Amino acid sequence: MAVFNPAPVRLSVPAADVVMDLHGDPAHHDLALFIHGSDWMVMEDLLRAFRAAYPEFAEVYYETLPAGILVRQMREGALQVGDLVIRVPPDVIAAGSTILAELAEEEWLTEYQEYASTTLTILVSEGNPLGIIGWGDLLRPEVRVALPNPEREEIGRLVREVIVQALGEEGWMELCERRRLYGANRLTEIHHRQTPQWVLEGEVDAGPVWVTEALHQAREGAPLEAVELPEGESRRGRFALGIVERTCRHPEAARAFVEFVRGPGGRAVYEQHGYEAPGAHEPAYESAPAGPLEV
Repeated sequence: MAVFNPAPVRLSVPAADVVMDLHGDPAHHDLALFIHGSDWMVMEDLLRAFRAAYPEFAEVYYETLPAGILVRQMREGALQVGDLVIRVPPDVIAAGSTILAELAEEEWLTEYQEYASTTLTILVSEGNPLGIIGWGDLLRPEVRVALPNPEREEIGRLVREVIVQALGEEGWMELCERRRLYGANRLTEIHHRQTPQWVLEGEVDAGPVWVTEALHQAREGAPLEAVELPEGESRRGRFALGIVERTCRHPEAARAFVEFVRGPGGRAVYEQHGYEAPGAHEPAYESAPAGPLEV
């Protein structure tokens, strides 16, 4: 178990020190987790339940950044935020199943297991003032769209895939390239933070998100709503986790966490947040790998 110094001096300057996806003590911890950003809203409840089951692993450092950032951080050994450099080797990584498969091929880990899934939706303002009902509406000239970066965020892979299926390659180029050049559309860097905020602030009219993100916003009372996509126009994201043997410094805690997430306790927390089992409704909304994430 990690040994800790007295409580640190606290300095908080709102809007200047906000780093919402880094949590805990990077220097002293019992477990280090790299968790893709789509799970950000789950982590507080998940870790509360995990600590209750495993009090000996109480001190957890974790990040909930986009998978592309986490993977690059793992490969290069550090994350820089402004002038701050953080060097934390992960014990466990959680991301899309295709990303874990790529990491297994690179021998970062020897095995991984799926633990949850969810599907895509389109987030709009409450009341859906522009009447958006599907991907084709995103091409309307008055609709401004936030798109997850397919080179940085794993959700971006599936969004690109489904838009190309629905609107063709030309439709994707219009949304992602041409309209972005003249400022109508925007690419996110951290979609689970930026897309809801941009819709709330009126900077965009719509943006693809996971259903679980939309459910979280509803629970929080945000004036947002999700578009129910027609059958066949969504995609299912399947998420997996595994112990990063190449960098793991807390193997006992890592094993306990993986087992907990995939066990009844972890499953119950994810279900509370709207996630489904990995194989839910197969083969509907089957996703396909779209090449490695690049950042």
